[in-house]
Amino acid sequence: MNKTIKKIALLSFLSVTAINMGYGQAAKSDSLQYYASVASFYKIIGEQSPLYVGFEPIPYDPTVKGNVYLQDTLRFVNSQVNYGGIVYKNVPLVYDIYKGVLLSLLPNKVSQYNLVNEFVNYFNMDNHHYVRITGDTTNLKTGFYDELYNQKLRVLKKTEKIIQITSVEQHVEKYYSKNASFFLKKGNTYYSINSEGALISVLKDKKKELKQYIDTNNIKFKKDPAGSAKLLAAFYDSLTN
Repeated sequence: MNKTIKKIALLSFLSVTAINMGYGQAAKSDSLQYYASVASFYKIIGEQSPLYVGFEPIPYDPTVKGNVYLQDTLRFVNSQVNYGGIVYKNVPLVYDIYKGVLLSLLPNKVSQYNLVNEFVNYFNMDNHHYVRITGDTTNLKTGFYDELYNQKLRVLKKTEKIIQITSVEQHVEKYYSKNASFFLKKGNTYYSINSEGALISVLKDKKKELKQYIDTNNIKFKKDPAGSAKLLAAFYDSLTN
């Protein structure tokens, strides 16, 4: 059996085990312990890497127009990822925002696999820092978020794709539609801030100063919500030093 086949066979075995252990709150700790044991095994044999613990992607419905990727194309980007507590650099990654999973390549540079979400602590791609939030401890649903700002306040962006269905003259068409949501963490609570008004409502103790800052700097939240939220969060933090 050649090395490539061995890797794929081992990947399949690990995938089934990891997925089976991934269900339920109690299983999460066990699955992380399992990953640590796999990592130790790989260090001993020195031939492979625990980075290749994952599962085979399931093909998408080809009748749905568009694609599921953040960059709107299947383009692997050399990225940094913290996987199971180990930091890997120059890892080819694609972010599937429909399923909320990362796609990578086996060492043969041909075979694709999905990383196990529970093992991904964060990843850095195209100068963006994505963190995994566990929804059972916050007001957010579990998934990956683009961390735009993180000081006293924290600003996160969640980009997703959903399937939209249109019907024209009895012809049904399905396509992927991208949307983004923004969240602000103040204290221990996350708030939805998809508008300027929503953000100012959360930071209403400095409403007057924020309004003046917006006018002076010609900030257009609707046009650039990510940049505006970062600027306003940083300005609010500067007022509360």
